Amino acid sequence: MKLTLLLSGQGETPAADTVTMWRHDPAARAVWTEAADAVGEPLDRWLDEGTPADTRRAQLLSAVGSLATYAVVAREIPVAPTFVVGHSVGEVAALGIAHGLGPAQVARIAEARGRAMLDAVAAGPPTGMRAVVDPPADLVGLVEAAEGVHVANLNSARQVVISGSLAGLDAFVAATGLRTVPLAVTGAFHTPYMAPAAAALRSALDGLELPPTYGPTVVANRTALPYDRTDVLAELAAQVVSPVRWAEAVGYAHDHGSQVMLDLSSTGMLARMSDLPGVTVHRCGTPDGIDAGRRELRHVIAVEGEYDLAARALGAIVTTRNLQDDEELYRTTVIPAYQELRGMAKSAHAPVERILELVETVLVAKAVDPATRERKLADLRWRAARAAA
Repeated sequence: MKLTLLLSGQGETPAADTVTMWRHDPAARAVWTEAADAVGEPLDRWLDEGTPADTRRAQLLSAVGSLATYAVVAREIPVAPTFVVGHSVGEVAALGIAHGLGPAQVARIAEARGRAMLDAVAAGPPTGMRAVVDPPADLVGLVEAAEGVHVANLNSARQVVISGSLAGLDAFVAATGLRTVPLAVTGAFHTPYMAPAAAALRSALDGLELPPTYGPTVVANRTALPYDRTDVLAELAAQVVSPVRWAEAVGYAHDHGSQVMLDLSSTGMLARMSDLPGVTVHRCGTPDGIDAGRRELRHVIAVEGEYDLAARALGAIVTTRNLQDDEELYRTTVIPAYQELRGMAKSAHAPVERILELVETVLVAKAVDPATRERKLADLRWRAARAAA
C-alpha cells in the first residue's frame, strides 16, 4: 500500500486538543523543546497567543507543529509513507521528514523562510491574499489579464487563492464581480512580490548540507513533481515566488498509486480540499483522529509489522528485474546473497549495513540502473533509521 502524508501551511489555527497533545505527549513535546532551543524563541508561549499575524512566527509554529504531530503519528500508525506533500511552509516539514532532519534544522529553515518573507512584505507595497468563492473555470486567464494580481494557491477546483497589491486586488474584484474572502495575512505570498524573499532565503541557506533523501518522495508545490534532489535548497527558494499547485501535487501521489492519505492538519482542512476518486483520507491531526486512523488501518499496520528490514530487502531484490546476461555471475553472486538475507529475516540482531551491502551487491549484479538502485537502497536506509529512532 502506498500512503501519502499531507501537511498544512501557516493558515491553520491548531485545534485545542492538538495543542494539548503537543504539550503532553512525550514525542511531540520533545520536538517542540528541541525546536525552541534551536531558534531561541518561546514557541510554547506563542501557542497560547493564537494564530500570529507575524508570518515568521506563524511559519515556525506551522512547520514545528507538523513535525510534532508526525512524531505521534509515526509511533501510533507505524506505516512508512511513500509520498509527503506539504502546503507552502508545510513543504519545509515534508523535507525534514524525507531527509531525516531533526526539529532543530527544520525550525531554523522555517525561521529563515519566515524572516525573509516578513522582510519582503515590510519593504514592498501593501499586499494581501484573497480566497475566491466559487472560482470560475477561466479564473487563471482573468488573473493573468489583470495588473498586480497573481494566482497563489490552486488548492482544488473549488478553492483558489489570489495574491497581489491591495489596489490590484480591489480593482480585480470590481472588474470581475467575483466574490472573495480576505485571508489573515499581510503579504502576497507565492507571487513575484516575494522575489526579495527568495533571494534572501537562498542566501540564508547557503552552505546548509542536507543528507540524502532516504525517505518518502516529497512532491513539490511549484512543479507538482518529485523534488529535484540535485538542488533542494534552490527549489525551496523558488517555491516562495511560485503558485502552490496543491491539487496537482496531491494528484501526482494518487496517479502513482497512493489511495490512502493521512491529513495531519488538526482541522481536517486538507481532507476537505481533496476530491480525488477512490482515495481514502484519514484525518490524523488530533488525538482522536490518530486513534481512529490506527483502528481503521490496523490490518495494514499488522502486515507492516510482519516485515523486518531483511524481509523488505528480500522484497526489494525479488521485485527487481534481472538484466544480467552472465548466468555464472548471477549464480555466484545473487543466489548466495539471497540465501544470506533469508537467514537474517526475523532476526532481531541482523546488521543493517550488511543487509544494505547485500542488496547493493545483488542490484549491481542484476545490472539495475543507478537511479533505481539508489531509490531502493534509500528506502531501506530510511526504514532502518526510522526503526532505530
